[in-house]
Amino acid sequence: MVIDPEEIRLTLEQQERLERIAEQSGQLWQELLARVIVTVPKQSSNGSGDQARSAYDLLSETGPIGCIEGQPEDVSNNAKYMDGFGECANEKATG
Repeated sequence: MVIDPEEIRLTLEQQERLERIAEQSGQLWQELLARVIVTVPKQSSNGSGDQARSAYDLLSETGPIGCIEGQPEDVSNNAKYMDGFGECANEKATG
């Protein structure tokens, strides 16, 4: 089966997300979409395929994750970024 690119339809929200990710990664949206498609595990005819990969795995391979320059690399695993998380703003000011 051949898919005509003119037949591919995205919702407005999907278009905006794709545009935003492309801008942040410095890639054309066409390149980004092509890279995502390439990273999807191939399925054999009997339905078994590569081990399922997370969205994080796919996005980190295609570029959007970690594409913003000048930001800390350890935000997801460094406890210092959690200081004050969940506290009310007025509690911090008076505390």
